[in-house]
Amino acid sequence: TQDDMFIRFSDQESIDETDSYTVRAENTAGTQRLADGSKIMGAIKGRDAIYVWTDTALFLMQFVGQPFTFSFQQVGTNCGISSQHAPVEIDGVAYWMGPNGFFKYTGGRVYSMPCLVEDYVFEDINVNANQQIHGAVNNLFGEVTWFYCGQGSDEVNRSVSYNYIESSDSDPIWTTSSLARTTWTPEGVYGKPYATQYVTNIAATSPII
Repeated sequence: TQDDMFIRFSDQESIDETDSYTVRAENTAGTQRLADGSKIMGAIKGRDAIYVWTDTALFLMQFVGQPFTFSFQQVGTNCGISSQHAPVEIDGVAYWMGPNGFFKYTGGRVYSMPCLVEDYVFEDINVNANQQIHGAVNNLFGEVTWFYCGQGSDEVNRSVSYNYIESSDSDPIWTTSSLARTTWTPEGVYGKPYATQYVTNIAATSPII
């Protein structure tokens, strides 16, 4: 059986050893069971910590050294993520799409983000295809976009974007579109983001443009 709320971490720099996850007095392996939620949904590496989401809460996993190696702190409740790839981090701020709203963590607390198109998104979403939801960052325009499946579609065919540079609490900037991208990588090696789209009955081409 598997405990869906259980975290194990290996001895430092020894993840490939057969017993590296066995907790011993002489190593740094350890375990932790999170207390809020029924299932760990996903995690990303942040600037100062690893963000770990359950279906209902957000935890911070921070390196503290001996003897505990990592500390775990719950920083948000009723703020779970909708899928494994829904969260992103930009300049120390985490953004994510939950099952019924959008959230951000700024380092102090979790905020529910005011969204002018929230009803449009969540009344049209295919909840049976939530695991296809993924967040994407476009630093060139200061936007974070979530791609998702609309009602009646098993493939990504909708997107909603938030402008994190020009928005304010009193004037949040959101846009929606039918842009359909199933993968996304931000600019870096290339001058612009690279993304792919799934199209039925068409063979994949290389290089992907």
